[in-house]
Amino acid sequence: MLGTVDIKVRPIKFAYLVDPNSTKQTREAIRLSSTLWGGSSFPIIPLYRGMPSTWREKPFKAPRAKNVILGYIEAFDPDILVQFSKDIPAFITKGGLKIIKPEDIWLNLDKESDLSPKFGLGIFELLNDIFEEHFKYKAKYPVKVVIPKLPRQFSLFWASLFGELPPEITSMLEEDYFEPLEIQVIDIQLEKLAKLWQMIFFFLEG
Repeated sequence: MLGTVDIKVRPIKFAYLVDPNSTKQTREAIRLSSTLWGGSSFPIIPLYRGMPSTWREKPFKAPRAKNVILGYIEAFDPDILVQFSKDIPAFITKGGLKIIKPEDIWLNLDKESDLSPKFGLGIFELLNDIFEEHFKYKAKYPVKVVIPKLPRQFSLFWASLFGELPPEITSMLEEDYFEPLEIQVIDIQLEKLAKLWQMIFFFLEG
């Protein structure tokens, strides 16, 4: 019997579980996402015990935190949950999704390994593909690969918008990728945002 088979490839979908009001965990989740293919679409889910007052809309009460959290998980439909939070409620563990710690993803981050994460596709694999397609031979109209330098003020907001790499990843990029890919570091300035959006690659977004 003859026929055709269509295969579609998508990134492994992660969802990050963080403690509410933990800017540290939120930033770590953004940094991890910035190293993975598809990272800009991975949700960060705060594990509220009770929903904030801003969720209340008279005459209605705020929904139960459990329902909101499970609603997020159902809506985003992740393959794997990443635990940044101190604890995970039982109603999540009973759902049967695989739960890992953030350090499980980049277990062998050293130059002696193949620089691939244990789960998903990583930034080094993506940049290698970008080099083969766009930088192996000099193009007439070359693309630009940029790393935004985030302002200190509202840095978490800017990180959520453009991505932010962990320091150990940045140092490896500087050593092995900056020159071949002609990577530019550009200061984020409000008056230059329109121009920055025109850049072809924002690899920090995953």
